[in-house]
Amino acid sequence: MVLKHAWGADTIAAMEYDTLYYPDSVYTKVATYVSLIDPSAPFSMDLTDYILNEDAIFVMTMRDITTVGKDELADIKAVYLKAKEQGIPFVVLTPATVEQINQFKTEHDFSPMFLSIDGTEVKIIIRSNPGLLLIKKATVIDMWPWRSVPDFEDIYSDYLK
Repeated sequence: MVLKHAWGADTIAAMEYDTLYYPDSVYTKVATYVSLIDPSAPFSMDLTDYILNEDAIFVMTMRDITTVGKDELADIKAVYLKAKEQGIPFVVLTPATVEQINQFKTEHDFSPMFLSIDGTEVKIIIRSNPGLLLIKKATVIDMWPWRSVPDFEDIYSDYLK
């Protein structure tokens, strides 16, 4: 479920929602995504419909997480932080292992939702490592290699206003 508060939004498991820890005076329940859980596989989630039905969502791709450094991440991280402020979802697609992802998150102070995908599929989406896409209602609006990512304000005024 998604809980909104003065500092942004948090995503938590519905079973963890307790008004003792998430008081109504601070948190507002925005949405619950029960359709993401397949009853035949309750410990996995399919986010395809969620991603394809969002009004706007940023999708970052990383084919090789071990070669992405601060220079390659700087502009994309700035977009992520502004998107988070605006409540626009941001996900990362990568074939990296859980250990590599956790190390990357810690090293770069970068914590969007990471989703696993085959490396060849990531390369098909955008050949840059990393790359960024803006998707609106299942349509790719634009995509940028890491060297050409515009400022969030430009993206917002061109595509999201």
